Amino acid sequence: MRRKQLFWLAVIGVVLIMLLVLVIGIYKTDYATDTNTLVPSSGAAHDASTENSNGGPEQQSFQVSEHAQLLIKGHSSDINVRRGATSTLVIVARKHGTPNLGPAADNIHVLYHQSSDAQGHDHITIDTDPALKDLDYDVTAPASAQVQIEITSGAVVVQGIAGASIDTINGNPDVEDIQGPVKVHTESGDVTARHINGPMSLEAGSGSIHANDVNGQLQALTRSGDVLVSSGIVQGQTTLKTDNGSVRFEGSMDGKGSYNLATHSGDVDLTLPRNAAFQLNATTGSGDVHNEFGSSQVGAAPQAHITVTIGHGSVNVDKLP
Repeated sequence: MRRKQLFWLAVIGVVLIMLLVLVIGIYKTDYATDTNTLVPSSGAAHDASTENSNGGPEQQSFQVSEHAQLLIKGHSSDINVRRGATSTLVIVARKHGTPNLGPAADNIHVLYHQSSDAQGHDHITIDTDPALKDLDYDVTAPASAQVQIEITSGAVVVQGIAGASIDTINGNPDVEDIQGPVKVHTESGDVTARHINGPMSLEAGSGSIHANDVNGQLQALTRSGDVLVSSGIVQGQTTLKTDNGSVRFEGSMDGKGSYNLATHSGDVDLTLPRNAAFQLNATTGSGDVHNEFGSSQVGAAPQAHITVTIGHGSVNVDKLP
């Protein structure tokens, strides 16, 4: 009797193992993807990983709709994002520090995830395999795309797209020709923004902030470094602040906005159009206030409300030539 029971238990075990193998085979077949192009069906999510065993750069292409969202998660990564074709997003990954077409020391293994939201916008995530965490990325994206980049260190350059969000511990983020919101944070490094049209948040723990030809509400904050804005057209609730450094602004301020410029140690220099209209409230614990306009109430309403606060340093308000 006992032998018969053992026999049937063995048979059942074999059957269960065969069913498990069959299920795994079906799963792999259903989720197999082409390693060159991933095109999701509406509302679907797709995961894939690609590996280049030849040691050279690995390339991945995606067909995307308008307003695609791209998230790149890296470690020690140099990332370059620029405007490309209207409906194609191309990523070239390579071992950190190697040339675009040069051989890499190790295989490249990149993790991708693609999905669509309820509005039909594509969301693509690029993640670096923890086993090979130091990869660089060159990306071409449609002009309507927005990119979010999260790395620990590396050079980041984003150009010519609709929006950018960059968060790094150690790096010098550089954004240019962005037609939308910009949010940049680095703990150690300088931030550079050029030709931006939209709201901006630029933050550095230790480093200077350089903004040129920017148009929109601006938050530029650093604990140690200068805040330098040239050819600026600012509006709304704008703040330019450093704990240790100087603040310089050259450009115009919308009459309906309020503007806070502050430093604990350093000078604040304002250069405004000759026909500017503003109310100036400037205080300094140790230093002078020089105002070429001759008055703290200038022009007719609406007047920009400008508050300048300095611990140790001088205030200079000049007229544009």
